[in-house]
Formats: sequence, structure tokens, C-alpha cells
Amino acid sequence: MSSHLLSARAPGDGADRPDATHQDRRYVYVARSRRAGGLSLGIDLTPEGHCSFSCIYCQASHPPTSHPELAVDVPRMREDLRLRLQQDNGELKDIVLAGSGEPTMVPNLADALEAIVDVRDELRCPLPIKLFTNGRHLGKDAVHQAVGRFAQRGGQVWIKLDGASEETLATINGRRFAVQEHLRDLWQFAKQHPVGLQTLLCHGPGLPDPSHVVEEVTHAIAEGLSQGARITEIHLLTLSRRPADERAASRLQPVPLASLEGFALQIQKVISIPILVFPSA
Repeated sequence: MSSHLLSARAPGDGADRPDATHQDRRYVYVARSRRAGGLSLGIDLTPEGHCSFSCIYCQASHPPTSHPELAVDVPRMREDLRLRLQQDNGELKDIVLAGSGEPTMVPNLADALEAIVDVRDELRCPLPIKLFTNGRHLGKDAVHQAVGRFAQRGGQVWIKLDGASEETLATINGRRFAVQEHLRDLWQFAKQHPVGLQTLLCHGPGLPDPSHVVEEVTHAIAEGLSQGARITEIHLLTLSRRPADERAASRLQPVPLASLEGFALQIQKVISIPILVFPSA
């Protein structure tokens, strides 16, 4: 095992933790969640923070390593999850695969997702399980199949969509790639499995105006729907916690609640999908 995996970094780096239940656990933590309306049990498949995006607003720090060993220790993760669920006295609202990196990057993703759902079924746990992904890897057959199987077993899939042009996503998500191919992969997956979408909006020097981002996203979603994509819900969010990058933290500002609500109405004039807004805490 590579030496960088031996760090003491806690899972879910950057999460708002109410307690220390993550101590001595590599993959599982508890965090306060605006979307869940309480406490979420987080599963961090990339506890070292490796991610295929580098979002300007991210609360997690990311390591400099370029060739990390990303495989999940599935037996340890399964035990972490089982122990924490057995301790739940009803305060948890959901189980969330998110954390400090991109979960679908791990090479043994299928085994990890199967293990998580198996533990839920074994314990007869009623909590919903949600996978939050940037969607960048859904075009890969192995990822598409693993996440699709997760969805078939009752898991919810939530995909980040912070814009729909190369310039916007390069500025916000820190990566430049063929966006139309990316969107094609997202809608292809969503034709087979229902998904939710989440868009984070913020103000800052050099960033596209949130109204422009909303126009891009609205057009992209409408196109996806015309292709048969099944989109269950849209979440509009803004900054809630301080970004890990101090330069970003000093210049980014949240979008006010009234603006988020206005953007939601703007989208619903074109798309009749439920939209929830989550203002800054």
C-alpha cells in the first residue's frame, strides 16, 4: 500500500461534523446536512481527497499526488459502516457517498457500492442511500454499470451540473474537457436510471454571472429531457462553508436566497421538474 494512504486525514475532509464519531474510521463520518435537514452518515471512498474536478468552492483540500492508489479497503469500509449504523439511535437522516473527492474514481467501485447496499439490507436499515458524483466518469462502461446497479438496488444518484459550457466549467470546476460529450454521457445514464441534479451558484471576480450559469444549465437540462433523460429533482445551492483554497475563500460570495428562488422560478418556466433551493447557512 502506498505511503500516502497512511496519513491521519479524517474522512469527509471539510464536512461540518457535529461530533468525533469519525475517529479511528477511515471511510465513515457524520456531518450536518442542509439537504437532509439533519445529520447524514457520510461514506468517503476517497479519504485522501483525490478528485477529477478542482472546484473553486470546494471545502476539501486535495493532495498533489498524480498517481494515487485509490482502491477502497472494502472489508474495512463495510465494518466502519456496520458499526456506525448499529449505533444509530434515530438521529441519522440518510447515507451519503460524497466526502472529500470523487467516489466514482475508485477502481473497485462496483465492489464498494455492492458492499454498502449489502450492509443496509443486512441491517434492514430504512435510510436512503445517495451517491453524489461529478458525473465525469459515467462514460466509462465499468462506472456506468456499477452506478447503474447501485440505482437498481434503490440507491439515489445525484450529479453535479455547475454549467454547460467549457469556459464555465473550467472556471468553476477547474477542469477543461469536451462538455458536449460529458453531457451526452450524463443523459445516456439518466435515460436508463433516474437522477437528481445539483448546481452550486456563487459570486466572485472572474466567475460567470449566476444568471448566465442558470441559462446554460436550463438549456442543457431541457436538451437532456428531450433525449429521454429521467431527472427527478433539481437542487440549487450556494456557498455554505468556507472554501479550502484561501484565495477562493477571500473572493467568493454566496447568492442570496431571493436570487436562488428567482432562478428556480426562471428554470421552472422552461422545465417542470421540482426544484429546491438551499441558501447559505
